[in-house]
Amino acid sequence: DNASFRHRDWDELLSARLERAAMKPLELTAADHGLTLVELDGCVALFAGGAGFGMAVVDLLADAGLPAANFADASGGASPAAFAAMGEIILARAARPDVKAVVCFQVMGATSLKVAVDGLLGALDRAPLQKPLVVGFAVGATSEREMTAAQARDLFSARGHHVISDLSFRPCGGSSRPRSCFDEGR
Repeated sequence: DNASFRHRDWDELLSARLERAAMKPLELTAADHGLTLVELDGCVALFAGGAGFGMAVVDLLADAGLPAANFADASGGASPAAFAAMGEIILARAARPDVKAVVCFQVMGATSLKVAVDGLLGALDRAPLQKPLVVGFAVGATSEREMTAAQARDLFSARGHHVISDLSFRPCGGSSRPRSCFDEGR
C-alpha cells in the first residue's frame, strides 16, 4: 500500500473490485479511512497498535478462550482523524451482541500518546460503551511528547474508568505463584 500512488489503476483491477465486494460494511468503512479491519467470529473487539502485535494479541486471546471479534490496525504514526475513526469502528463492532468486551492495547512508538488517548476517549464519548473495556498503552519518550502516561491515566480516571498503573508481578495474598495486581481485584 505504501506504493499505491504509483499504481493508480489498482482500484480498477478485477481483483480489487472482488476484494471490495467481499468486504463487510465495517471493513469498507475502515478501508475508506485507509485503515485495516477484518471481522472475525469471536467475542472480544480488539484495537491493537501494529499489525504484528495485533496478530499476536489475536492469538493470545484465542489461547485464553476469548477469540477476537476482529483484527484491526491503524498504522504507526496514524493521524488523530484515523485513530478516532478506528476507535469508532471498533466500538461499532463492540455494540453487537456477540461481542462481550473490548481490548485496546497500543505499543506507542511513532504515534503520539495524546493522539491515541484523545481518539479513543472521543470515540467513547460519541458511542458510550456498556461492556468491559481493557486499555493498555506501552509508551516511550517519543510518544509522550504531548501527553505523559500519568496524564493519560488521569483522563481515563476522570471519565470513570478503573485505572491500574502497576502491572508488575509479585507474590500476593500469601501465594507463592506470581500474580498480577489484576488478580487482587484492584
